[in-house]
Amino acid sequence: GYNKSCTIAKPGIKAKDEHIAKMIAEGKVAFGLSVEHVEHAIPMLINHLK
Repeated sequence: GYNKSCTIAKPGIKAKDEHIAKMIAEGKVAFGLSVEHVEHAIPMLINHLK
C-alpha cells in the first residue's frame, strides 16, 4: 500500500543516504525515483538493503 512506499529522488533533487536509511528503517519496501538519478540512487539503496 501507499504507506509502504516513498520517493527517494525527484527531478532536480538527488537522493540522500540518510533519507534512504530512514525510509528503510520505517519499513518502506517500494521506492520511487526519477530516471535521471538511477546511477546515483540505486547503489545507495542496494547498500542499505544488504
